[in-house]
Amino acid sequence: MDFLEAIIHPGFWKYRYIVPGILLAALCLLIVFRRRDAPRAQAAVAVLLVVSALLGAFYFNLGNILRWDYFNSYEFYHYYIGTKYHEEVGYSDMYLATAGALQESTRYTPPASVRDLDAEAPIPIFRAEDRIAAVKAGFTPGRWAEFRKDVEYFRSDFRNDDLWNRMLLDKGYNAPPMWTMISGTLANCVSTDSDWGMQFLAFLDLVAMAIAFAAIGWAFGHRAMFFAIAFLGVHFVSTSPTLHAAFLRYDWIACMIVSVCLIKRGYYGWAGALTAYAACMRIFPAVFVFGIGGRLIWDLLDKRRLNPDAARFLAIFAATAVALVVASVFYTGIGYWSAFIEKMAMHNDDMSPRRAGFKYFFLMDYGTTPFWHGGKRQILEQYQWHIRGIAVLALVVALLGIRRLQDYEAYLLGIVPFFFLTAATYYYFVILILPFLFFVVKADRIPHALGVVFMLVSGAALHAVREVFDRSYELFFWLSASVLVTVVYMILLALPAALRGERAWDAGLNEKPQA
Repeated sequence: MDFLEAIIHPGFWKYRYIVPGILLAALCLLIVFRRRDAPRAQAAVAVLLVVSALLGAFYFNLGNILRWDYFNSYEFYHYYIGTKYHEEVGYSDMYLATAGALQESTRYTPPASVRDLDAEAPIPIFRAEDRIAAVKAGFTPGRWAEFRKDVEYFRSDFRNDDLWNRMLLDKGYNAPPMWTMISGTLANCVSTDSDWGMQFLAFLDLVAMAIAFAAIGWAFGHRAMFFAIAFLGVHFVSTSPTLHAAFLRYDWIACMIVSVCLIKRGYYGWAGALTAYAACMRIFPAVFVFGIGGRLIWDLLDKRRLNPDAARFLAIFAATAVALVVASVFYTGIGYWSAFIEKMAMHNDDMSPRRAGFKYFFLMDYGTTPFWHGGKRQILEQYQWHIRGIAVLALVVALLGIRRLQDYEAYLLGIVPFFFLTAATYYYFVILILPFLFFVVKADRIPHALGVVFMLVSGAALHAVREVFDRSYELFFWLSASVLVTVVYMILLALPAALRGERAWDAGLNEKPQA
C-alpha cells in the first residue's frame, strides 16, 4: 500500500484523524478572535476543545476502562514479575524461571524455547535444564509456590498461545533499580489473587496522568489542558500497546509535566524533586536539567549572581536523585546495580529499528534492505563525527536561546539534548507532550500556533505512515524527522529575543493562565 492509498483508506477518517482537525478549527478561531470581544467565538472554542479532549480520552482507551477491561498482561508480566521477584530472577533469569514454573504446571505446557537474556538469543528448553534448576534453587519453597501461581495468572490471560510464546522471546525486564524499588514494593503488596488489586495497579498511570493534566489547567489554563489531553490521546506514539494498561509506564512523564507546571507557578524545589524521580525511573529525563542549568549559567554571566530558583531546582534534583539511588542500593543490593549497568551497556551497544533520535536519522537508505542487514552500524561509524558535531552545535545554539526564555520554557527546551543525545524506543516519545506545551501555551500567537499545527498534523500523519510501513524502521525514521523539525523550530523561536537582548517578560510573554 502506498501513501496515497493509505490516505484514502476507509480507516483513515477515524477520530484519531478527526480530533486534530477539530483542534485546528479551535486554533483558527482562537487566533482570529484573540483581540476581539467575541463571546460566541470563545464559547465555540471551548466546545471544540472539550469535544476533542473527550474523543482523545476515549481513543486513549477510556472505552476499555469503562468496561473494566483495562489490563495489559504482556507488559504487566514483565514489570510485575521483574520487580516482585528481582532477588530471585534479576535481569537475566525471568524467562528461564517462567519455563520452570510451566514445567510443573498441570494446566499449561512450557514453551519450546525462551530468550537467553545473557546471550541475547533464543535457547531451547531441553538445553537449559541445568540453568532452570539453578534459578529455581534461588527461591524459597514459599516464594517458588507464589511465583508459579503468578506465572499461571498471567498465562491464563493469554488466549493466544503464539503471543505468549513470542513474549518469552522478548528482551525481558530492564528498568533501573530505583524503579524496581518503587514498583517491587507495590507488587509485593498486591497479590495476583486480587483482581481489584491488579486493576488498581493498572489504574495508577491514569491517576498520574489525570494529576498531570489537572496541573496543566492550574498552571496554564483550561485551553492548554484540553489541547494537551486531545493531543496526547490521539498522537501516534501514545497509542502504542506497550503503554496502555501497563504497570507505571506513565509515572515519569506525569512527573515531568507536573514539574513544568510547578516551575511556572514558582515551586522550583518540588519541580527538582519530581524531575529527579523521573530521571531515576527512566534515566534519560535527566537531560532536562539542561534548561534550568542554562538559566543558572546565564544569570551568572549577565548579572554576576546566582539565580536562587535555578539553584534550588538543581540542588533538590541532586539530593533527591542521590537519596533514591542510595535507597535502591539498600533495597536491591549492589549486585543488582552491577547487573543493571551491564544490561544498559549491552542495550546502548545494540541497535533497534524501533528507536528514534538524531543519530537514527542518518540510517535511512530509502532502499529495500532490511534494517538488520543494511550495514547500519557502519553508517553510524562513518558519520559519527558529523553526528557529534551537529549535536554539539544544536546544544550551543539552544543554550543561547535559553538566555531570555522564561524558566518553564527553558525547562521544556530540554527536548533538545533528549533528541540529539539519546535514542529512545519510539513509545518514549510521549515526551512530545512537553514541546507541545511550549507551543500551545502561547497558541494565540501565530509563530507558536504554527508549532501547534505542525505537531498536530505530523502526529496524525504518522498513523497513515504506519499503514504503509507498519512498525518498520521507515516509520520511525519519519518520527525522527518530525521531532527534528519540532526541536529546530523551538530553537528558532527562542533565538530572536536572546539575540536582541530582550527579556521574555519585557516582551509581554509572561501571560497569566486563562480562567
